[in-house]
Amino acid sequence: MPLQPTRQQRKRWLVILFPLLLMLIAGTTGVKAGPFAVTYLTPYPTPQNAPMSLVRHPGIYAVDFGWGLDPNHYHLVGALYNGVNWSAIEKQPGQYDWSLIDQWLDFQARQGKVGGIPISTYNGRCCGGIDALPPYLRRPDALIQVSSDWAIPNYWSPVYRDAYRRFIYALGQRYRNDPRLEWVAIGTGIYGETRAADWQDIQVLQQMGFTSDMWVEYVNHVTDWYVDAFSENGHLKKVLLQQAAPYTFSPKERAAIQLYAAKKGVGLSLNALFPQQENAYYGENGACNLCGLYDVPTIYQEKIPLAFETYEMFLCNEKFVYWGMLNGLDKHPTYLRLDEDLFYRVPPHEPPADGSRDKVENIRIFGWVSHYLGVTPRTAPSAWVALREHLHPNPLCWDAPAKSNPNKPDWGNYEFYLSQDDSVPGGRTVPATNDPNVVHMRYHFHPYDPKIPPGREGWMTRRTDEATGNPYMWFKVDDRFIFGGTNTVTVTVTYLDVGTDTWQLRYDAAGGVEKAAVPQGSTEPLVRKHDTRTWKRAVFVLPDARFANGLRGGSDFVIDARNDGDEYIHFVDVSRPGRAPDPPPPPAPY
Repeated sequence: MPLQPTRQQRKRWLVILFPLLLMLIAGTTGVKAGPFAVTYLTPYPTPQNAPMSLVRHPGIYAVDFGWGLDPNHYHLVGALYNGVNWSAIEKQPGQYDWSLIDQWLDFQARQGKVGGIPISTYNGRCCGGIDALPPYLRRPDALIQVSSDWAIPNYWSPVYRDAYRRFIYALGQRYRNDPRLEWVAIGTGIYGETRAADWQDIQVLQQMGFTSDMWVEYVNHVTDWYVDAFSENGHLKKVLLQQAAPYTFSPKERAAIQLYAAKKGVGLSLNALFPQQENAYYGENGACNLCGLYDVPTIYQEKIPLAFETYEMFLCNEKFVYWGMLNGLDKHPTYLRLDEDLFYRVPPHEPPADGSRDKVENIRIFGWVSHYLGVTPRTAPSAWVALREHLHPNPLCWDAPAKSNPNKPDWGNYEFYLSQDDSVPGGRTVPATNDPNVVHMRYHFHPYDPKIPPGREGWMTRRTDEATGNPYMWFKVDDRFIFGGTNTVTVTVTYLDVGTDTWQLRYDAAGGVEKAAVPQGSTEPLVRKHDTRTWKRAVFVLPDARFANGLRGGSDFVIDARNDGDEYIHFVDVSRPGRAPDPPPPPAPY
């Protein structure tokens, strides 16, 4: 029989919530280093255990408690059992019942999917609290009584630690060589994540003398236990993920915990994904070094597994899903952990009211996204860039007060082995939006542009700026993707057909010659616009691309507005023959 979720499990991700969300988006005002990318100068340790060699099934994992989601229809490689409670496995000291996990893994294997499981030892005030602890540990020497009617695990108690370590070693012995299971998310604090408890309880912990250093010490010990448990002869056998986005006492914990995990060959799971992120990059600033959500993941990009977890509460409409996925892919993840509510209007085991169960547009986006998970420059189907800038105020799926300034946001474009460089002479672009509520986009105030039609493509975009002598957009392909020689590539440009002017694409061709490209369907090296006020695609097949940084500023190709009208560009994609998936998600009908 397929396993059905408990009411607690179904409820959990609908109510966790605003303290965590506010923590994830909070931070101090600052700017990201560099025009579009942060630079890290310090050499950081090389991961042990060659963790990327353990990845067998990169891709999308959807929450599935046993409904049997069709992997082909929903573009899945795996299923996620979101929140395996310690108490569900160990009823008595040292007596482990693995049937919950085994039955679920068997069921998913019959559906053609592998599994991923996060472990939880405590589920907070919303969702059962210490019910996640085995009953024999719900006693004074294993708990911290934070109030007369509420307790949390005493993570520092020898009784608690010894019992949890034994459980972890038993878990590893059973599943470290199990091909049905792709990854295990380490459980440390509340909901398995690196926060000890709810905010009001953390304040009590501080009053009781518990410190940030004590918490980091505990989390890193747990990391060691998982690595040891899932290793044989000193070699890690299973992908492990540290759920390391939130913190307990200080954002400095992020760097200490994430760097330690990465050094051990443990991946990182960031359990929130938004269309854009504040508190994203602190950089090497001394005061709070690498305290951003994306600092350490960026340092270890493609060196350790990276996962994002997200839900409809973060991505509550198709526009948010679209930009949330672009935001995630910009960080080069290996896995996506997606809640069922991003795929369905109702749970799959309940009959839909109107027959329209699927969120068709979301699923379409996920189909494109699935091709870019766990790839390298050599295996990526294409390189692309989504032109955008951070919106202020930060759009969220719930009402939140606008901050006076962005808080260390993720400035600039979302890139996947292709960048657009504003610093090349003549190529300074202007960010723009179709959202009249946006106050500014970085240095550009009053960015609302009524020329841009409604829809996701124009929510964040860029245009040339002929009025200030900037008619160009310069693009640079990652040298690991293409560099030198003679290459056949297809460049697809999503542009706004506003006005009746023209634009041109020129590129670094074989022999170091700059050539103008002819778009498909045309006989001249120009794109002529027809003022339809819609987003269109221009496709250029280049039979002789060199892309050896031969154009101005080390660029590989340029969009030239030709001083007869500015160009609004949403998305640029460069693909190699036989590598491209279905094209990027097409403009949605509005």
